[in-house]
Amino acid sequence: MLNQFRNSLLITLLILFCNLSICVAQGDDYERKGSVISKGSNKTPVGDLKVTTYRLELIKLTKPFDLGDEKPPIETAFRLVIMTDEPLPFGNVSVWIDEKEIQPKRIQPNAFAIILYARTLQDGMTLALSTRVEKDLTARSILPETLNVPDAYATSLQEIAENRPVIQLRRLTRIQRIQIRIKIPNSRCATTNNILVVEIDGKEFDAGCDGDAITRLLLDEEFVQLRDGSEIALKRGFGRDARNRRVVGRLDKSSLDR
Repeated sequence: MLNQFRNSLLITLLILFCNLSICVAQGDDYERKGSVISKGSNKTPVGDLKVTTYRLELIKLTKPFDLGDEKPPIETAFRLVIMTDEPLPFGNVSVWIDEKEIQPKRIQPNAFAIILYARTLQDGMTLALSTRVEKDLTARSILPETLNVPDAYATSLQEIAENRPVIQLRRLTRIQRIQIRIKIPNSRCATTNNILVVEIDGKEFDAGCDGDAITRLLLDEEFVQLRDGSEIALKRGFGRDARNRRVVGRLDKSSLDR
């Protein structure tokens, strides 16, 4: 059930945990001349926003960018441009890479760009556009073609596996609770003035830290009400005040320790 959701794991938690793989920013790099390393070929408009295709460019950065991964700063980055069949009204539009929402810059009336500061990108990711007020999957205009990343710039399968979030469900018999435990490789769990929240099946739960893992205790009745396969997301704050929402996986009830 969960295989279809596993391709997006390198893009999650960009802002909450910006030392995983990709950091997204905006600035002068949008104006830099780039070389096209991949592009789509779809010409049939799709969805309410009539998306058509994409192009992926390699750009020389204005100045080196430190990814915070204890490696030398990168001097090149990726510029991804999503195109639509018709100019869109000026307004708030989001670019989606798998389950990661990114705010783009309009570079043409029918083209939206994002800069991906990364050493490599994952091949085969889903691309989409939506309005910022419509965030549900059903409201996205999804390209019929996935992102094609040439081998020279593609993330290895080993690195994908090493950076995969680990979600565990454990029954704590002594206190009669079910613990959800989320471990993000190469990151640390930190509580700040902004409340750390775990969102499951649209329900919000404040979370805490257990070492490097993010944890939440659930009552049996709370756990039963959650649908198997539901999105699990992390964010800062509740409801409309929430920021930096990132999907980290899906609820797999069969993994609960019995």
